[in-house]
Formats: sequence, structure tokens, C-alpha cells
Amino acid sequence: MVLIGQTVPDEMIANAKAKMPKYGLKNVHLIVQQGFGQEATDINELKSLLMQDLYKNSEEVLRVQTIQIDSLKRQVDKYQSYGRLTSELIPEMKVLFPLCGRGFLLAYLYREYGDGETGYGHAGLSEE
Repeated sequence: MVLIGQTVPDEMIANAKAKMPKYGLKNVHLIVQQGFGQEATDINELKSLLMQDLYKNSEEVLRVQTIQIDSLKRQVDKYQSYGRLTSELIPEMKVLFPLCGRGFLLAYLYREYGDGETGYGHAGLSEE
């Protein structure tokens, strides 16, 4: 935290730190930078502090988004492999089980190879 103006006493800062867990901020570290009010405020120093904070926040957002993108890519790859598996197995299953309809074969494949969370479309299966 950057404070401009009158200096906040150390006791008040310590008191605020002590109350942080009560507000769900147990693992947050409070760093107070102050003293900019005593002399002419160095605008460049303030800009630098602000840019550092923005950079750290942006870096964290980017890290979280990268993790989410990687997870989604893995899911898409999994569903694409189901589609390839289905296109290879359906013709063979029609030969082995000629009396079974396509819907039955799709349901069987989904039960065996699907993720159990979503419908046929997500496992690369369709009724067509």
C-alpha cells in the first residue's frame, strides 16, 4: 500500500495487520510505503511503484489464464480422440453386431469410452 499525505503511525499499521485474518486476509502481506507527504512528491517514484503493482497483477492473471487454456486444450484433445475412436469402431461394430442399431452402438461406446459427464457430442459421438 502506498500512502500519500500524513504519515500513519506504526501502531496503527500493526493494528491493521493484526486484524487482517479476521477479514479473510490471513495469507496477505501488508507492505506500507509512506513518507511522500514530507517533501515534494517524486512523481516518477510513484509511477514506478504503480507500474510494478500493475505488472505483478497482470503477471498473475496471465498465469491463471495459461493454466485454464492448457486444461481446456487437454479436454479438447481428449474429445477429439473419442471422435477418432468412434469413427474407427462403428464400422467394425456394425459387422460384429448387425442386429444392433447405430444408437445402441453409440450408447455402448459412450458408456465405455465417454467421460460420463456430458452427452454424445462431447465424446465425439453423434446420432447421425
